Amino acid sequence: MAYFNTTLDDLPELDVGSRQHAERVLTFVAELIQSHDGFIGFDRYMEAALYAPGLGYYSAGSEKFGASGDYVTAPLISPIFSHTLAHFLADRMLVDDAILELGAGTGIMAADILNCLDSMETRPAAYSILEPSAELRQRQSLTLHSSVPAFAESVSWLEHLPGNAAFSGAIIGNEVIDAMPVKRFVLQSGSILELGVGLCDGRPCWKTSSVDEEFEQAVRSRLPLPVEDYPDGYCSEFRPAADGWVKMLSEYMQSGMLVLLDYGHEQQSYYETNRSVGTLRGYYRHHMLQDPFIFPGLIDLTASVDFTEIAESAVRYGFQVAGYTSQANFLIDAGLLDLVQTELDSATHQATAAQLSQAEAIKCLTDPGEMGESVKVIVLSKHRDIDTGFNRDQRYRL
Repeated sequence: MAYFNTTLDDLPELDVGSRQHAERVLTFVAELIQSHDGFIGFDRYMEAALYAPGLGYYSAGSEKFGASGDYVTAPLISPIFSHTLAHFLADRMLVDDAILELGAGTGIMAADILNCLDSMETRPAAYSILEPSAELRQRQSLTLHSSVPAFAESVSWLEHLPGNAAFSGAIIGNEVIDAMPVKRFVLQSGSILELGVGLCDGRPCWKTSSVDEEFEQAVRSRLPLPVEDYPDGYCSEFRPAADGWVKMLSEYMQSGMLVLLDYGHEQQSYYETNRSVGTLRGYYRHHMLQDPFIFPGLIDLTASVDFTEIAESAVRYGFQVAGYTSQANFLIDAGLLDLVQTELDSATHQATAAQLSQAEAIKCLTDPGEMGESVKVIVLSKHRDIDTGFNRDQRYRL
């Protein structure tokens, strides 16, 4: 559960080390802004706050995931999430297929998938993890060695993908795209302005700037309505790196499927006139923040995914959109409830506690008010026919 906050008063107090780290990041960001004549795009700020070596949220050593971190992802809620995903993959993979996981977080999803596939006697030809963060690679390795020691040595890590079309199998990514930097814009009197970052009293703050033709076209091509039909002050964002990212994955994949799960919307919904402040948000110790400039380097910054954009890029670079639905529909159609019943039937003790735990997990993963509707799942295929088995396929909404 995330608690919505916009002020510092309700947030947990920083310890001395954390406060000093935030000040180092602040100094780095301020120097970056000053070196660019007092203004940078928000994507530059987001990239620095999340990924600056030794400083950014994902490259420093703070706890990020779980009850003691800043947010909880689906694999941490219950192993049943990863087990259901493993069954979905196993039913559609060929004998010599490999699995590549994009950004594996703590490594628990990899461990649970490998454990489940082994129990089904359908281990992949290889399991690799694309992870640019050295700190997270180490954490993932520790998780695998403690959770599935028999498989840990067979897992390999990549810092970047070679563009050699050598991969056949399944590429999976859970909550990966939402951490990619976004550019922000604001609409005023029928005009488009970039909503970037400057300095106010030495600290990051919102600033606006005129835009070039490329930026304006990027915004107009995404908005389902003319700019003039939006209220003054309407702001949102777009993700300029998403298209190149999809292209990179297509160049790496020879044949197989790409399964992406993330918070997001279809473009028509993403840019509705009543979604007037966009989807950008921050997380710190399970508190959700509107202000992205609080505790730089210590908060996770995220923006929802425009799945229409992902689908269009996918088709442009040789993928087919095999299916699109909500996380709730995906998990249920992939056999979540049957797997839960099987696991409960095999429990030899504490059945009541196990039932309560599973019930809570299912609610969080599938309830529309939790993750069930806000997280979407898109399945892309390349040089392979993939039947997703979705009973409630929503590709028509893209």
